[in-house]
Amino acid sequence: MSNFVIHREHGISKAQAFEITEDWIVSAEKDYKMHCDVVRSDEQIRVNFSRAGVTGTLTVDDKVFDMQAKLGFLSSVAVKPPTSGGGYKATPQSCLHTDGI
Repeated sequence: MSNFVIHREHGISKAQAFEITEDWIVSAEKDYKMHCDVVRSDEQIRVNFSRAGVTGTLTVDDKVFDMQAKLGFLSSVAVKPPTSGGGYKATPQSCLHTDGI
């Protein structure tokens, strides 16, 4: 198993970060067949996500995206950003993208 950890300041408003997170939840469930348990408060959104081969947590607040995931063997595809339709989709992963990773 591999651990995947990203902690990144986003530099956008909390409302924008929450909107991106809500879009990510829809995409994770629809495109990747993930099960998402979501806890929303005024301060943060916490998403516990899972499917065969991957489990993790995404926490978003007014300053950071924090993603921690455990990937099973051959499961790295489960968390790659969707690229269907030819467009670049704003997801927590795209906001967290680091060159070379």
